[in-house]
Amino acid sequence: MKVSYEDLLEKASVMLRDRGIHNTSMSDVAEAVGLRKASLYSRVNSKEDLVREALAHALKKLLDGLTITGDWLVDYCNAVDFVANHLKANRRCIGLHLLYGSADTPGAVYTQAFFPGLKSRFEEIILQGMDKEVAEELAEHTLSLLEGATLWPMVYENTEPLERAQRILTAIAQDLIPPETDERVLNILERFPAEVAARSKTVRSLAKELAETEAELLRVRAALAGQIEAESCFL
Repeated sequence: MKVSYEDLLEKASVMLRDRGIHNTSMSDVAEAVGLRKASLYSRVNSKEDLVREALAHALKKLLDGLTITGDWLVDYCNAVDFVANHLKANRRCIGLHLLYGSADTPGAVYTQAFFPGLKSRFEEIILQGMDKEVAEELAEHTLSLLEGATLWPMVYENTEPLERAQRILTAIAQDLIPPETDERVLNILERFPAEVAARSKTVRSLAKELAETEAELLRVRAALAGQIEAESCFL
């Protein structure tokens, strides 16, 4: 049976996430992917290397879902939703489970790149619209809330704490946006669905442009009306 290296890492990452390091042997992984143990060792030098590669594979899958478009608030809220939905679907995080799930090897050795990598992507997203201090603090708070909430789906199959964390983080991010004070812009924003208007910097920028365009059209209209009235005096 031919097994790609990516398929091998995917299966290993799932087993490590669900069982932890201590309860996942190389024999278990080999059997799960349909390889002899000797064949597995021809692809990876040791269990330690397999754990590191599986974590890198899991991290890449997460990072691929955290897109950057230029609108920090929309990107951040989408990233929070993506990670939370991933955690709800799997009921745990491979990085956090490895950190606490090993009886014989310090899990922190293997997770040194996982959480910093995830935190860095959140910082990169937030830095599109906020300064570095805010980005670092919000990224840390985001991972703390989301990862901490995985206790409940893992132990009690209850996803409500994760959903609550999503709502809290979205509200925190929205509160970082200065309130709009221009009445013309506020009137235009009222034409959009409330959630879209609150979350999208693009929509807010568009509303400002529309307000300026409407104001310019009113000035042109007034000027034309004045010109027509003046010309009518000579008829």
